[in-house]
Amino acid sequence: MTETELVRAAAARDPQAMTVLYRTHFDPLRRRALAITGCPEDAADAAQDALLATFDRLPQLDADALQFGAYATTAARHHAFKRRRVIAEPVEEISDEDPLAGLEREELQRRVRDAIRELPERQRRVIFRADFEELPRDEIAKEFGLTENAIGQLLFRARRNLQSTLATTRA
Repeated sequence: MTETELVRAAAARDPQAMTVLYRTHFDPLRRRALAITGCPEDAADAAQDALLATFDRLPQLDADALQFGAYATTAARHHAFKRRRVIAEPVEEISDEDPLAGLEREELQRRVRDAIRELPERQRRVIFRADFEELPRDEIAKEFGLTENAIGQLLFRARRNLQSTLATTRA
């Protein structure tokens, strides 16, 4: 299939065409967004948001004239600038040892609460729905308007960010 045919099929909500376009364009968009945000997690979120926004707009666009990559890149830049944040200090390497070992329960609860508050909004919401409310991914996917796979990726990034934050704030 040509890219124009994929775009037409994606505009008609063909999940296979959307998957091909997503897989083809996600990494380049993520790298572009990373140059803007300076944060791998925010860059991945921006790339995903850009692709989802582009898919939403496809039915209104001329598939024959559309350059999908260029359009999605513009959307990724927009989403990356919205997510841009200054990182004060680099995140230290996460070790295999348990960063929470030996902490008092109260201190642990405070640190986890604070770390969750630092997560980007979507990551905070998805980790709460999955880990605290124990909702299945298909229900979370419907709520967020995403696929189960996208929820899995978002949840992975949220947990990794939470782990990194807890590792850097250990006593």
